[in-house]
Amino acid sequence: MVVERARATVPVRYPSRVASSRPPSDGSGPAKRRRPSKASDPAKSKRAAKPVSDAKPSGTPAPKGETKPPRAKRRPRGPEIVVGLVGLGLDGTDGHTRLTKGDDFVLFGGSAETHEQMQDLTIRLTERLKKKGKRISGADMREIRDIVADLKNE
Repeated sequence: MVVERARATVPVRYPSRVASSRPPSDGSGPAKRRRPSKASDPAKSKRAAKPVSDAKPSGTPAPKGETKPPRAKRRPRGPEIVVGLVGLGLDGTDGHTRLTKGDDFVLFGGSAETHEQMQDLTIRLTERLKKKGKRISGADMREIRDIVADLKNE
């Protein structure tokens, strides 16, 4: 009895968004979908070809024959809110992990001297704010900056 080996050909499908069963040319993974160019969409190309002079006037008129580019809109910013204070010391080489936590602050790392300075500054900042009836998390950013600047000058 003679047994022949039979090979079955099965199409290989690579998962991708593109309807293609071929592997990508560079072999790095599935082929990526390409976006159509703007020129292929006539509606978009008409909008892109629109002259800039039709834009809203931005205060000062442009000289004749020149057009101003449209100004970018600025998003209104809300007030700066302080959630807490983070102190990070980067000069600790003795292998100790120093961590000090408070209600509104966390101090991490540094040498013994640096960590002590961070603790001292934070304690004095907290005391000044307490005199005003505030906490670090409830104070204004400018107010904290001013107090820290005063404390560094002392």
